[in-house]
Amino acid sequence: MGTGLYKIERDGHVLWEHRDPKISHDADLLPGGNIIYVYGMGDMKSDTTVKEIRPDGSLAWSWRASDYFNYSPFSDIDPVQGQGWAHTNAVTRLNNGHTLISMRNFDMIVEVNPQGVPVDTILNVVRSPHDPEVIDSEYLLAAHQSPPAHSAKKVDRITKEVVWQYDVTDRSQYPMRDVNLLPNGNILITNATRLIEVDPSDNQIVWQLELTGSIPEGATPSRGFYKAERITD
Repeated sequence: MGTGLYKIERDGHVLWEHRDPKISHDADLLPGGNIIYVYGMGDMKSDTTVKEIRPDGSLAWSWRASDYFNYSPFSDIDPVQGQGWAHTNAVTRLNNGHTLISMRNFDMIVEVNPQGVPVDTILNVVRSPHDPEVIDSEYLLAAHQSPPAHSAKKVDRITKEVVWQYDVTDRSQYPMRDVNLLPNGNILITNATRLIEVDPSDNQIVWQLELTGSIPEGATPSRGFYKAERITD
């Protein structure tokens, strides 16, 4: 965050880097070799929200939230109080060539076409959304951060209805930041102090990894687990 992108070997050797102070939260390597990333920690309306760069660092594509959402209630958000204006925290390039963007402060997950025009939005269904992913083209998984619980939610992309949900009410585990569908059909959920794998058929935990020791109260937003991926190869 605030520095750039790095490709690093397990021994810590840096193979490649791209310096950019306006970067945070999420970066993905695309099939063609480009890299897409977001800026959402301290962003202003004038800032570029998403950038796609080539391996040589040149800009291939970009998107700015204020080009499409600079109207109330979004325009009324204070970027200082909100840790940024849109506070974009995730981006994914979809199989259809569109781009899925998660904007925490807007309570919005938006799909934009290659021209940047929004073609679909999920608004106020997943509050303070984090790390959404599309599954089977019909549904979307995302982490929801709003009382009375932090929740993993599966949303029908057509009806915008929540079709499955798993709640975490233990505040010591907050925040929930990542929800992934695993090859076995289970859901991997990342909380600040505990990773859990849940069987969605009965919402039972079948695997977990918990941090030893403790994190000081109020420090979990910046400490603890942030994201997790199941390595399958």
